Amino acid sequence: MMARPLFYLSICALTSVAVFSAGPAQADFLETFAGNDPTATSRATAPNSVAAEEAFLNAIGPAQLVDFERTGLESGDIIGQTLTSDQLWADGLTISSNDLAPSAEDLGLNRVDSCGTLGFNLSLGGGNNLSFCEAGAGEPVAELIFSFSMPVDAFGLYLTGSDRGGTASLIAGDDELFPVSFGPRSYTSGAQYLGFIRDEGLSEVILRLTPNRRSNGLDFGIDDVSFRTVATDIPAPAMAGLFAIGILGLAIQRSRPRPLPECDAAQL
Repeated sequence: MMARPLFYLSICALTSVAVFSAGPAQADFLETFAGNDPTATSRATAPNSVAAEEAFLNAIGPAQLVDFERTGLESGDIIGQTLTSDQLWADGLTISSNDLAPSAEDLGLNRVDSCGTLGFNLSLGGGNNLSFCEAGAGEPVAELIFSFSMPVDAFGLYLTGSDRGGTASLIAGDDELFPVSFGPRSYTSGAQYLGFIRDEGLSEVILRLTPNRRSNGLDFGIDDVSFRTVATDIPAPAMAGLFAIGILGLAIQRSRPRPLPECDAAQL
């Protein structure tokens, strides 16, 4: 009596292997989130941006947050072109710039230098933000590249305090989301929130800013980077185990002796 249940278990195991072995589906964006407050100078004066962030976080549930409050950096520190996960206190995240003419004035925490004060804090109860100085000077675009060790399917952030006008967008795979216009503003006013959810994980998201005039760079700040990692598939050893169970069950089912056909009295 064990063969039939084992046979059905084998079918289920083989089906499970087929399901988990399937390749990723075509990505479809499920939802985007955006809020704009052109004159904001703090969280209290950025109701549209805050509402967009809250809607995004409510939609994705538990997520990782990088608010630049817990870092290995001191306020005013100049970093260069790359922030590591250790500096961010965020597992698996690296932030880097694409500045083609890098200098000592790229990324920094609460920058106050030749670029002025770039951006402002939007974390609830916080005081820090990440600043980007002279991004894209003489270049067609400026980009901040967010790289993840685990794929993410949801991503959002605040963009604050740009000193020049242009457009901002998020690059997710082959898709450019939004874009939205910003500036010209002062270094310390103006806020926008940009976020998205999609049904396929990404190892990289790019914040792309295109200035209205190529000869001018962009100075801006970001804050409260939120992202959700994608649940991992069944690991290869577990899938191999399921496949083995399926093969064993089918073998037992085939080896069972078949009953002899019953004789029909009318044929005798």
